[in-house]
Amino acid sequence: MSLLVFNSSNRIAQGVIRRLYGSGAYERIVCADIYPNHSAISRFLNFKADLKNTTSNTQITDIKVVERADLVSAVSSASHVLYITHDYYSLVPSKLNLIKTVAELAKKHKNVQKLVALTPIEHDHYNEKQPAEAARTSEKEAQQINSNLVQLKSDLTFGPDSTLAHEIITRLINKQALGLNSNASAKFIHSDNVAEVVEKALRDDSHTGKSYLLQGQESVSLREYVHTLEQYTGEVQGGDILHGLIAKNILNIISERFHDPTYMNLIRLFDQYKQPTSDGFEGIENFGISLNNFGSAYPQKGAKIEAYKSEESGLERGIKNFLL
Repeated sequence: MSLLVFNSSNRIAQGVIRRLYGSGAYERIVCADIYPNHSAISRFLNFKADLKNTTSNTQITDIKVVERADLVSAVSSASHVLYITHDYYSLVPSKLNLIKTVAELAKKHKNVQKLVALTPIEHDHYNEKQPAEAARTSEKEAQQINSNLVQLKSDLTFGPDSTLAHEIITRLINKQALGLNSNASAKFIHSDNVAEVVEKALRDDSHTGKSYLLQGQESVSLREYVHTLEQYTGEVQGGDILHGLIAKNILNIISERFHDPTYMNLIRLFDQYKQPTSDGFEGIENFGISLNNFGSAYPQKGAKIEAYKSEESGLERGIKNFLL
């Protein structure tokens, strides 16, 4: 079996790919990115290198989709297709049409046995005034085009593959504004749970044609979430770890001055965030998973942030070479 995944540079997508890669269920996983920018390519190369630490017989390759012919070729060669929302590029004429085009091609090519769409709400950053409503409209139209589509809509995520936490921590460390909507709350779901649901949706035929809303059990305000991350980054023992984190984030910010920003819409997300309703969605209890608890996701205040101690990344080396 061959799995085609759209948006391999996205951290949530990478968490899903890591799980599927480790399962060994697929002979090949093809990671497709649409008009990837410099930082997106660098993130994927680092991620691919990290996968070498995982034992698997699965071959992992990547392709760059620039025109429709590339898209047709990629879908026609896959037995399973996973579409994940993306917002890290700006050159595609219509982001809204991409999910519908993928649904159309998956229906046309009979070799495609399963089509799953994961649309994390933090990536629904279209140019419309009401991005959440626009995203849901495109998802419904995709389901009308391909009745076999399994639609997974996840609320804001926490955990090791949370793109939201990564960007908030970056801004906290660099003392940047968040534009926080203090009245909003979310039923945060762990990124590991999201990956588990995707794996089962791809494997189990009983979910074909259904839509699921992926949410945690407890409602947490955005202000409470940010406060938890402030504690997570707060009283670090010693200066080396914090200094390394600041240096890394500054390099990321510099890179975004020359390339398309990955999370330019964070403030807009906070300002416009509305907890998704269950209208048109089923619950996720049918998947038989045990949901991770938000309160135990991050270490207590004063804990060392060992996760951020790493060697200089390819992106950092590239930016240093660019600036010299």
